[in-house]
Amino acid sequence: MPVLDLLFGDESEYVRRSVANHFNGLSGGHADLAVATTRCWLDAQAPTTGRLVRHGLRRLVKRGRPGAPRTARLRLAIDYVVRDGKANGSQSAMTFKLTTRNLALDRTTAVTREHSFRLLTSRRCHLGPNAIAQLINGVASDRAKFELQAP
Repeated sequence: MPVLDLLFGDESEYVRRSVANHFNGLSGGHADLAVATTRCWLDAQAPTTGRLVRHGLRRLVKRGRPGAPRTARLRLAIDYVVRDGKANGSQSAMTFKLTTRNLALDRTTAVTREHSFRLLTSRRCHLGPNAIAQLINGVASDRAKFELQAP
């Protein structure tokens, strides 16, 4: 921690990005420490700190950790989860970033996205039941089920 405290304001984007990646990893097991430390960093008011904190707390924002979106100064982090059907009938979840938006409380926004189900070397799609859900600051909506069919 003392080394990261020294490096979070480094002039090098490479070093700051490395610090943010370390905090993203740290947040998995030490969420309270990560949020408290990044709040202290934000008090330093360096112009690059906001970006570092948003990147470093992305795991906590995605999981809906209380305090993380506010600390990361995000109003809405909008992701979506596709639950792909597997050959054995089970499902696995993949989370995809949709957008981050700062909105006033009386505003709305429209967000659209196309998702490809084409065959990739890193991901195989199976025909049959699948589902999709939206995540807003880590809080999931109800799943929308759909059937993936051959073209």
